[in-house]
Amino acid sequence: MSDEPDTILPRIDETACTGCGECVVACPTQALSQVDNKARLTHPDLCTYCTICEGICPVEAIELPFLVVFSESNLAEWAGSTLMSDPHRP
Repeated sequence: MSDEPDTILPRIDETACTGCGECVVACPTQALSQVDNKARLTHPDLCTYCTICEGICPVEAIELPFLVVFSESNLAEWAGSTLMSDPHRP
């Protein structure tokens, strides 16, 4: 992966990217560009996180990390349902 800071944006593995350009063509916002025969996220401000680039990459060189955020009430609800469904719980 690149040396960019860890952000919630598409990450492109430059060693895996073949430079086919499919993701660049498919990107609906033109957030990606071809630079030195590799795909690059040149306009991160335009990225809408639609996941098209990740799905179309034939060598899986693009990943879109997700950040899951729980509110206090959702976390309590999730924790309670997890505990209730634990078969090892006495």
